[in-house]
Amino acid sequence: MRPSIIATLSLTFGIVVGFSAQKYFDPAPKPGRDNQKSAGPAQTAQPSKDANPPAAPSSSLDLYTSVAQVQRDDLPELAKKILALSPDSPHRAAALDLLMERWAAIDAEGALSFAKTLFGSDRDAAFKSALLRLGTTGFSHALNWLGENTSGSTRKNAQIWLYTGLARNDPQAALRQIENLKPGGLKDDALFTVVSDWAQRDVHAAFAWYKTAPWSEKMPFIDQRLMYSYMLQDPRGTQKLIAQLDDKNYW
Repeated sequence: MRPSIIATLSLTFGIVVGFSAQKYFDPAPKPGRDNQKSAGPAQTAQPSKDANPPAAPSSSLDLYTSVAQVQRDDLPELAKKILALSPDSPHRAAALDLLMERWAAIDAEGALSFAKTLFGSDRDAAFKSALLRLGTTGFSHALNWLGENTSGSTRKNAQIWLYTGLARNDPQAALRQIENLKPGGLKDDALFTVVSDWAQRDVHAAFAWYKTAPWSEKMPFIDQRLMYSYMLQDPRGTQKLIAQLDDKNYW
């Protein structure tokens, strides 16, 4: 057992009890250890037979109605209308998220190709929404597409979102994929992001895996993330956990 783990747990538990730590966490962390906040994927909308491209949403009702009505040929036009909204619009980000998830569900390559044409935060957001969806429905195809059509930090972040999407359906499958990666930044950041996201959804399952993970000694950042998630979701269980960690055989 690592000698600092009890001290870290005890100190962090005191902080969480004394302050509201919830504000530091969102349901899905961004790729990597330095960017830990991200929005999770939205619900997939269903198509309709309306042949006219929906207008850009101007309210929450319009947002969901527009995406529910969109068909494959109308996706690019609606995407342009959404992106034309002011960055300050309260619906812009949510509309783009819904649209890209819908697009990925019915035309994976089209969704990824469109995301690639964007810039900055729009490109990141579009890739994220599409790849979180494709992680559960088209992992291998999406991974190959990224390898052939992206590079640098864009590819790295996109691959991490794809692994995260896979993990939301099958965490063990995602971890097996990550285990086969070459040592380095992509492997470390993908592992951190996937386990962090898993812990926020089911910290007990994530912690059970972590205790037997063959590479756990090389994951100090995950130690901390798991502890925070454990404390936020199960404060009483955390007290028992600290007591258990006194047992050298626990790990």
